[in-house]
Amino acid sequence: MSNELREELSALSWPDLKKTAIKDYGLKPHPEWTAPDYVNAIMAKLAGSTKYVTDKQALDTKDAKWGWSRIKVLRTGRESGTHCMAAHNGFQFAIPYNVEVNLPTVTAEYLTTKKSPIPKNAEDGNGTIIEYEDRWLVQFLEKNYGPEGETGYIPPKERHKYWNDTREAKLGIKRKFMEQFNYWPTDKVLREHMAAGYFTAQRRGVAA
Repeated sequence: MSNELREELSALSWPDLKKTAIKDYGLKPHPEWTAPDYVNAIMAKLAGSTKYVTDKQALDTKDAKWGWSRIKVLRTGRESGTHCMAAHNGFQFAIPYNVEVNLPTVTAEYLTTKKSPIPKNAEDGNGTIIEYEDRWLVQFLEKNYGPEGETGYIPPKERHKYWNDTREAKLGIKRKFMEQFNYWPTDKVLREHMAAGYFTAQRRGVAA
């Protein structure tokens, strides 16, 4: 499984690899890193830190019922190994194929968005092209969004683990800062630059 993941990461374009490293695996961006550096950092973070999902408790008996789903990750024949290995917002987990388990709905739906690069022969016979297909086939057996609906269904006890509007807004400002200054700011550096007028959240240009 580790070799399969390494090959899949290595096949990603540079922008997609960097985005995957930061958003999916919680790595901090390093301007001096190359693609192999990001791949190695992801693999190193995964080593020994994967949580195996085994929760099968009835959803109506869970303390944090709202916002949880019962799913199966179905084997399609392309997979190797016994588990779906995934990451969401810095947390790594493994889900056994063809087994019912519980996941926060926000994570279960995230799995359905992931794609894998598949090399195929070009129709004109001239070289190889890359097409993207669903990485996993996820079957929802039960889905709960919670009383706040689809935009606020993360269980309260789990909210510290996942992106919320406040955190995403803050990270958006930091992404703009990195585009302008080519490094990721600490909260202190961000405050100092904004206080001095060198940077604002509304623009990307360098202050005169």
